Amino acid sequence: MNPRRSAGRRLRRRPRDGCGGPAVRQLGESLDELADACRVLASAGHNDLTLGHCSLRDPQGRGFWLKRPGLGLDEIADRRDFHLLSWSGVPVDGAVPHIEWPIHAGVLTAREDARVVAHTHPWWGHLAACRATPLRLIGNEGVAFAGGVPLFGETPDLIRTPQLGAAVAATLGAQRAALLTHHGVVFAGGSIAEAVVTGLWLERLCRSNLVLDRADGAVTEIDAETAAAKAGRTFAPGPVESHWRYLRRRAEGPPSRGRCTG
Repeated sequence: MNPRRSAGRRLRRRPRDGCGGPAVRQLGESLDELADACRVLASAGHNDLTLGHCSLRDPQGRGFWLKRPGLGLDEIADRRDFHLLSWSGVPVDGAVPHIEWPIHAGVLTAREDARVVAHTHPWWGHLAACRATPLRLIGNEGVAFAGGVPLFGETPDLIRTPQLGAAVAATLGAQRAALLTHHGVVFAGGSIAEAVVTGLWLERLCRSNLVLDRADGAVTEIDAETAAAKAGRTFAPGPVESHWRYLRRRAEGPPSRGRCTG
């Protein structure tokens, strides 16, 4: 299904950049790109009713832009579906934010390298977060997580306080992603492209682990050193940006180039 079509009548013409300088225009374009990211993640299994959210660090240091509540990831159309929150979770527009905003504040505060944070409830990731054993590094998707995927086990409840948000950030540490026990996943990236590809590969890794848990015979695993070396090639900025451009093209529907219209 085309993620844009799934937004139904909510999908609008994107606003034009009328007033404001280059910084304002660039922020608007970044938020439009983040909207694309939400829909791509939704189409890759990260959608869960109106739950799940993505955020973007505000370039002016005012806090972070967070997906508005009440909308599914597949319904996020453009920059108007995000609002600015202070680091203490106060929305500038006075609206009520997602209750789990502390996840984003905690990770973005702890990780200066992170520009984007996402928390979702993908099917395989949610199941993997119910296991007591760590994810094994298997397949092409495993190399992106050479440092492992830590499990936050303090509570299966919602991350509603700054203290819990900081605890999630501490569990994540310098890794790309973490599992939240009996809850979902958290992943971060230095760019929108990196965060999205991380989210897609994380779900694939969780699925691979759970499928191979039922396999007969021994399962081999990539050692961390080899995985890190391969990630330096396959998860480098160039390939990641290429993957992201492909995902955005795919989200826009099949190309009309070369098709017979008569």
